[in-house]
Amino acid sequence: MRQPPSTTPGPARTRTLAAFALLVVMPAAAPGQQAGPAAPAPRSAPVAPPQPARLAEQARRLFESALGHQREGRRRQAERDYRRLLGLSPSAYPALMNLALLLQAEGRLREAEEFYRRAAASDPKNPQPPTQLSTLYLSLGRRGAAAEQARRALALDPRSAQARFALASVHVAEGRLADAEREFRTAVELAPTNPQAHLNLGVVLARRNRPSEALVMLERAARLDPSLAQAHLYAGAMWHALGEYRNAAAACRRAAELSPRDPSVHFNLGLALQMESHRTGDAKLAEQAEAAYRRAISLQPTS
Repeated sequence: MRQPPSTTPGPARTRTLAAFALLVVMPAAAPGQQAGPAAPAPRSAPVAPPQPARLAEQARRLFESALGHQREGRRRQAERDYRRLLGLSPSAYPALMNLALLLQAEGRLREAEEFYRRAAASDPKNPQPPTQLSTLYLSLGRRGAAAEQARRALALDPRSAQARFALASVHVAEGRLADAEREFRTAVELAPTNPQAHLNLGVVLARRNRPSEALVMLERAARLDPSLAQAHLYAGAMWHALGEYRNAAAACRRAAELSPRDPSVHFNLGLALQMESHRTGDAKLAEQAEAAYRRAISLQPTS
């Protein structure tokens, strides 16, 4: 006769029941009653949750994939992988910030705002999220909110050149050029190799009718980043304001090489060549000026 199967669980069965029991909360027995036994465990073992090391490796691979897509301009694939990563780790700061930057670059500002705010909650002492929120709000025309976020970033890190830059940009939008100059100068001191800081300080000085000072900053920006077309263009305008038309034409030619489809570049080049032609009587310069004007007209939008 066959013996009935043993009801005593073996080692593997014991481990399964113990693991399952950790997930069970028994209700308290009513007064005068004895608590009943726990419901029997299912025959199949429960699916083990992913191990932390496995999750970390999966998150790392997703981040590297997303970052690679973002660097190569494949925004859709980058967004997909960042969102997958955030599904695994909702407070992953680098993914939150990079996704917000990607969305802002695409003009999806409301979505970007959400992820910047989540990044700020994830790392509340980091000045980068409020700095980026400042630039986002400024692009929406919300100057008060932009200034508030820039000042919040500066409260977290008074030596943040990016936050100074953001606050200066708000001042420019408000027409407060003296305040903008002060903040841009501080940004230049904090980030002396940043060409954008020098460029924007130069533009503010130009708007304040100080062409010689502006030219120093603009040419420094061009040396720091020779491919910065705007630095050459504004330098040309400052040379023009100083009556140095030959230098103005040279700067505008360089800007035209870097940004050949910008009509303002060709217009300024034509103006500099025309003025130098008047000064020297050189007919060839007048012909070149006409060609530059025609090029500017051809690049103007038709609508």
